[in-house]
Amino acid sequence: MTSNVNRLRILVALAALKHKPAEQTFSGYVLDLRVLFPCGPTDGGEAYWRDHAVKLEKDYAALKIRLEEKEIQSFVSASGGETSGEPVASLAGRPGTRPEVEVSKKKAGKKKHAVDRIGDRSGHRDGILLEAEFEKLCRGSPLPGDSGRLFSSLETLYRLSTCYAQQPGFPLELYLSATRRVLDAVSVTFGRSVETKLNANRMQTINTALRLLIEWSFPIVLACGVDPQGKTIPFASLLNSVLCSVLMPLVRTFYVLSTQHLQCLLVSPEHERSSGPTAVLDHRPGLLTVFRSILAYVNLNASPSGIRREPPDGKTNMAENYRLELSLLHHSLILDTLRHLQDIVLQTVIEIENQKSGKHGRVMRLSIKNTIWYICSALHIVIGLEVKNASGIVPTTAVTCSDFIDAQIARLKLLKATALDSFVEFLSRLDKTRRMNAVTRRSALDLDSFTSTTSGTNGLLDATPIPAAPGTSEYQGPSFKKNKNKKWRALAVYKRHD
Repeated sequence: MTSNVNRLRILVALAALKHKPAEQTFSGYVLDLRVLFPCGPTDGGEAYWRDHAVKLEKDYAALKIRLEEKEIQSFVSASGGETSGEPVASLAGRPGTRPEVEVSKKKAGKKKHAVDRIGDRSGHRDGILLEAEFEKLCRGSPLPGDSGRLFSSLETLYRLSTCYAQQPGFPLELYLSATRRVLDAVSVTFGRSVETKLNANRMQTINTALRLLIEWSFPIVLACGVDPQGKTIPFASLLNSVLCSVLMPLVRTFYVLSTQHLQCLLVSPEHERSSGPTAVLDHRPGLLTVFRSILAYVNLNASPSGIRREPPDGKTNMAENYRLELSLLHHSLILDTLRHLQDIVLQTVIEIENQKSGKHGRVMRLSIKNTIWYICSALHIVIGLEVKNASGIVPTTAVTCSDFIDAQIARLKLLKATALDSFVEFLSRLDKTRRMNAVTRRSALDLDSFTSTTSGTNGLLDATPIPAAPGTSEYQGPSFKKNKNKKWRALAVYKRHD
């Protein structure tokens, strides 16, 4: 019988034969494949094939990035845009400005409003101050990780933004890919900053890069990323990238920063005398500010005011479609944040249950309490923005929507129900855990009070005999009913103050 390895080789060979050039013989094509893909070790098992598949996947991703870079460069060159590596700092003062080229009236009539909207965004802020701020951030301490990747990807996105409306076929897929590349670079830079040392300068750099990305990309995607059926798939994909690459990593960082901050505050006196006094900075408020500002940028630039393209039948309101996508973003963020909160409060508490008397256990419990406050503050921000956004969504009971919009509405209802069920389940499990801890503490207190009255050093072996029944001459000790009432009163007071 054919083994799994040989079966996989046959499938790969059959798939490769589909791409054989017509002018080449089968034998020549097979010989070329043997040269390009030599045989591996004969004893290679599943691990070898898995590593080989991962390597091929990485190579494919790298080649795809290079191909997209070449396509972007050729498109920018054909549009007459900037192809040289101009510093990003000089671009920050004029993001989204319209290039000085002549465009036909017919093309300008289709995309005039979107391009003007990009230019109007820059009119509401001082470009000189923004340029000076970005130059200061770029000349500061180098960012950990691949900082050059962040600024080069941001520059590529700017060059594509300036080429918008210069040619009839704007490469929206390439533009979305360039946007995701900036988001990935921001995510990598932020993760390395948290691992090494996060400071206000780095957070401001990340905040500025995200602000430029949102202000450049959102108006273009809103303007040309919709089809006549009302599908907003490019905009939904962009929002999902912001959620996965930026927003959720920020939420998960609060627990890490809380633990680091408390560990720095609780340094032993010997270590402090040897290393000298150092100022302990708390970066969690700044991180919460960055979280709030990113959501504010998204809601501001995703506002569909002025961009309301309806199909000829007038059955779809694009403004409500964009608001619907924002609601999906908000509720997805709420649901993922609630799940992260459950993991912290429930699973982490179980892990540190055996470390109550140790320093690490006490620090972890304090970190959880601080993290809960910041995560609840983040939820409060998201819910407040969702209330404002949902007020502009008109119920579509009397309007016939497309299948895509109906599916999005059904998904939104499912997200709301799932988030509510998750929150109720979290509260019930938390209440159950608190009751179990209360019973455990009560049992421990009873055991301590019992062993404290024993004589000798043998504990329970030296315990006094069970007292005789009340009313007899041998009865000694207090009333059991009285002690029982005291214990229940103490437990009730504990529950009220817990």
